[in-house]
Amino acid sequence: MVMNKILKATTFLITVFILVMQISLVYAVTDINPNEYNPTKYRNDSGEEVVLKRVKIITRVIRDIGIVVCVGALMIIGIKMMTASVEEKSILLQALPGYILGMIMVFAITVIPSLIYESVKGIQK
Repeated sequence: MVMNKILKATTFLITVFILVMQISLVYAVTDINPNEYNPTKYRNDSGEEVVLKRVKIITRVIRDIGIVVCVGALMIIGIKMMTASVEEKSILLQALPGYILGMIMVFAITVIPSLIYESVKGIQK
């Protein structure tokens, strides 16, 4: 009986959530002039700045995802450490250097390409 109420409430909430997510607002400009569209003003002839912007975006995304994963893993390890027995704590402490090495590698992957680019850019000029 209680399960039926919980199931009905969950189904109702999911249905309301789906209906709310279907609502979308459109703010369109009423007077669009096709003659004002000039895609070449956003392009760079050399392509260097475009590539640099894309590389920065990619490395920033990798770094941000890495930070979230590292902090989440650290929280899980901390909770396990607080609730673990003495034997489990020793196993977690043995795994800790691997975690730290992985964390260093995640951050090095995002920093090393930018350092290489800056050093090569300095040599070219």
